[in-house]
Amino acid sequence: MAAAYGGAVTIIATLLLGWRMLRAGQQARLDPRKSMRILYVGAAWRFMLAVALFAFGIGYFKLDPPAMIVGFVLAQLAYIFVGLGTRRASD
Repeated sequence: MAAAYGGAVTIIATLLLGWRMLRAGQQARLDPRKSMRILYVGAAWRFMLAVALFAFGIGYFKLDPPAMIVGFVLAQLAYIFVGLGTRRASD
């Protein structure tokens, strides 16, 4: 359960990243500096969201922290490998 929760934290944080990237892409044509601010603020929010979700999982659900971190890391690695495979397939 804790590992699945850690993986869910990755998914939620990635959805936030995708939404912020879409907003930044829309703003890039109008104001490139505002686009960069959107990305930086999004990175900060993503970090704070991950910390808050981990704290919630540990405090409220009483989940095992090492298992949550393993699930989080494995999901992050999966995104990296999928991204690398997608980029190579499109080259």
